[in-house]
Amino acid sequence: MQLGAMIYSFAPAIRSGEMTQRQAIELCAELDLACVDTMAGLGGDPWPEVRRMVEDAGLFVACHIAFAPLSSGGPAERRQAFDTVRTAIADTVAVGADKLMVVTGHIPEGDSREAVQKRIGKALGELGLEARDAGVRLCIEDFPGITSPHQTSAHLLRLCEIAGPDLGVCFDTGNFYSGGETPQEAWPALAEKTIHAHLKDWIWDDDGRLCTPDGRRFRPELVGRGIIDYPTVLGQMKTSGYEGALSFEYEGGLDRRAAVREGIAYLRRLLDCL
Repeated sequence: MQLGAMIYSFAPAIRSGEMTQRQAIELCAELDLACVDTMAGLGGDPWPEVRRMVEDAGLFVACHIAFAPLSSGGPAERRQAFDTVRTAIADTVAVGADKLMVVTGHIPEGDSREAVQKRIGKALGELGLEARDAGVRLCIEDFPGITSPHQTSAHLLRLCEIAGPDLGVCFDTGNFYSGGETPQEAWPALAEKTIHAHLKDWIWDDDGRLCTPDGRRFRPELVGRGIIDYPTVLGQMKTSGYEGALSFEYEGGLDRRAAVREGIAYLRRLLDCL
């Protein structure tokens, strides 16, 4: 397993001008990481230039991330979403990655989860063939929130069944809680489908913006400080033979440089013990 970080973890600092995407990449290299995840709409640098930044730092891009509302039922919106994914496939190639994670959008008001899953699955099946021709594998993650079309391992498996074998899973350790699962419960079902992973954490908080189906609320926390049993989860992944990237993710309020340093140190200690 190769330890990396999502450039998204630096998003507030990049958007405020406190740091650049290049500086985020350089910090990842300083921390002796193997790879990064890039994200459409963040950083503003041309993707061939980002690829040069990453390669000059001795890293590689494990996965590119883009938002495309394939959940929409409107013909015009869906055509635009298809075009967005096609552009993102080209951007994935330009940045030197072979995986593209698509954030598919929320369930529209008045629609059903089952119908939206069917639309998304069929779209990703069609687009997955185009991605494969470009040397790219599409994946989706367990996305949080009550209007997410795919929160749980069962949701992800249904989408993979609809889309076909070209669609993979990005295993996000934190987001399963929104659907009432823990990552330990989800991993056995998804081990064979997982081609990428995001490592984040939560803490229970009555004022948190996210909640479980039984009403418990939670908010972002730094890995190692939160509720996720990372020794167990990472042990499961290793035992299953997962050999892909583990991309650190943080969405909380700590200084991003300090948070990434501490979080990576924690994960590295765990991985060294496996």
